[in-house]
Parts: sequence; C-alpha cells; structure tokens
Amino acid sequence: MVGIGCRTPKAPIPPEQQPLPISTVKIGAFQCDDAIAAQAVRNVFIEILGRNRFVKVTRDGDADVVIEGTITHGVAGSSKDAGPGAASVFGKYVSGVTAVAVRNGEVLTSASWGQVMAKGKEILPPELVARQTANRMVDSLYRKGLKRQ
Repeated sequence: MVGIGCRTPKAPIPPEQQPLPISTVKIGAFQCDDAIAAQAVRNVFIEILGRNRFVKVTRDGDADVVIEGTITHGVAGSSKDAGPGAASVFGKYVSGVTAVAVRNGEVLTSASWGQVMAKGKEILPPELVARQTANRMVDSLYRKGLKRQ
C-alpha cells in the first residue's frame, strides 16, 4: 500500500515581523517586603539567564530588555497534636513570583508561577518558586528575540 501526502511549506516570517534580537538583559528589582527573599529571587533570574551564552546579563546600566517583578507571600501554619510534646509552626512563605520583561518602555512578555498550598504539601523555598518563573520567562523570551543556546 502506498500513501501519498502533500505538505505545505511554512512561509518565512517577513523581516518587519521578526522580533528584534535580545543581546543584553538587565535584572532589576523585585518588589517584596522581605529584602532577603527579593535578592534571592533576583539572583535566581541572573543565574538562569546567565546560562545563555548569547546574552549579557547586567544588574545596572542599559539593556535591550529589563526584567522586574513582584513577590507575593502567603501565611501558613501547622500543628502536630501529639500529646504533651505538641508542636505548632506558623510563618510567612513566598507563594508566587511574577516577572515582566520590558523593551523600550513597552511590556514585551511576562511570566509567573505560584505554589498552591494543600494539606500535606511541602512549602517550597523562594529560590525554587523563582526558578519556575525564570524558566517560564526564558521560554517566552525565546519567542521574543532571545537566541537559543
């Protein structure tokens, strides 16, 4: 049995619609009440984007794209009722990170990721929440002109 098919070739993207290349990215501030969490999240974005050998990542100065963001917190508590040695834990955790990439004053793309707290789920550290968001941001920037490694 012989099968015959037809394939329509993809038309090249016209030059006026191709995204401008991204060769420098500035990682700006992440808004947060906790300065340590804000710095940890920023450092993760620097690390993730710094892996791409085709882009220069900066903390200051001019860049093709500027990434800034917001960190949200949640409050969680748990108690273990085990008689005389009962324990209780209560505290604030990073529930999500949202980042925006801006080029020439216009929003180019955004990415966010948040952890959902459910009974028995582990609270993730800020760096892991930031890593999820940064990976999403990089994936989106590939479609906006960031060259793949």
